[in-house]
Amino acid sequence: MTNIPADDENQSPDQHLPQNLSNEKTIQQLSDALFDARRKHDELLRTAKAHFKRLIDLIEQFEPLVLQGFTEETSTEKGIHYAQSMMKELNRILIVEGIEKHSLEPGGIYEPGYYRVIAVEEDAEMPDRTILRVHRPAYLWRNELLRKGEVIVSRQVSQE
Repeated sequence: MTNIPADDENQSPDQHLPQNLSNEKTIQQLSDALFDARRKHDELLRTAKAHFKRLIDLIEQFEPLVLQGFTEETSTEKGIHYAQSMMKELNRILIVEGIEKHSLEPGGIYEPGYYRVIAVEEDAEMPDRTILRVHRPAYLWRNELLRKGEVIVSRQVSQE
């Protein structure tokens, strides 16, 4: 911390500040950056609220089908159409927000990171840690893990 001598009337308080903070241009840049950050924050809030409202609409559209079940008045075909429409819209929202499903195919060898093992099944034909099934996919947000997926892997048993 820099001490400013109290008895030196000829010194400007600005001279003790780092050079890049002592001019009006830098102060204006900081002010502009703060304004931009606030604008981006407000824009993110508006976007999030719009997505939440759309999610609420989708839930309200789908809820009667779930509560009533697929009756004769609500044909299975109509229910399937609603479910497919809802899934398309939800996936579109995820894509817009930069959320993507991490692809993993059964048959690969499990490595920790994006997935956690929820069950192990013995299998004489598969090597240890072979992914048998993906129970829940992993999701990434802007290439960072958002939610770990869940897999079922093999444990090789010896054939005797």
